[in-house]
Amino acid sequence: MNKVFLTTSYAFTEDFSLGVDVNYNFGNVQNSRTFFERNIQYGTRQINRTDLSGFNLNFGADYRKRIAPNLNLHAAAIYSPAMDITTNRMTNTSRVQVNNAGDIAVLPGSTDVNLPERQVSLPGQYTLGGGIGKPNKWFVGAEYTAIQAAEFNLNAGPSTLPFAYEDAAQYRLGGFYVPNYTSMTNYLNRIVYRAGIRFEETGLNLNNESINEFGISFGLGLPAGSNFSNANLGFEYGQRGTTNSGLIKENFFKLSLSLSLSERWFLQRRFD
Repeated sequence: MNKVFLTTSYAFTEDFSLGVDVNYNFGNVQNSRTFFERNIQYGTRQINRTDLSGFNLNFGADYRKRIAPNLNLHAAAIYSPAMDITTNRMTNTSRVQVNNAGDIAVLPGSTDVNLPERQVSLPGQYTLGGGIGKPNKWFVGAEYTAIQAAEFNLNAGPSTLPFAYEDAAQYRLGGFYVPNYTSMTNYLNRIVYRAGIRFEETGLNLNNESINEFGISFGLGLPAGSNFSNANLGFEYGQRGTTNSGLIKENFFKLSLSLSLSERWFLQRRFD
């Protein structure tokens, strides 16, 4: 789905603030299947499309406190209540045949069926996080997310496997280290070294097997430019799934690149 959002926040004290997101979600889920039976000239193609739209809210709290001259405590919480979105589903069924070139051709006379509008529950979730660190030197943090995915009841079309949604959870631990943030003579000392580990109970259950995911990541924040802009490189290795009950277990690699820009782009010159 896509979303358009509006966010606002208010700082009650120098250390504590609250915020809220209002999101409007819209998009669609589509799937199709084509099947033939032996000794029957024509096959059948079925296309299912579900259009979704609706609002949801996120509430957040942020707390930052200096607990020692060079030590900061940071804690945060996010809560997203379960909310309903509207779905409209359409099914198109048509006859197909394989032509001489081996392609599937759609024959005239397809049938469209529009199903009644209904409500789908987006699962509620909450996140708790906290960490401790020295400003511009190091930081270690942990995060826990609980998702009530068992409430998610979208049926976007037929499935070839028995599946169900169950409550999900995410566990993350990570941090960074900078040898010398202000070094002007040694480039390596200004690099941000990052590492993290995560475990996720995805909430998807296939063939009565819970699908879990594990990942470990490493990253570098490479100084770029004359100020404090960074080019960020990240690498993650992970595993997803299980080989039980005839399922598959995946090994995956992820490479990411991002830019953090801190330059002053619109400085007006007084003298040229």
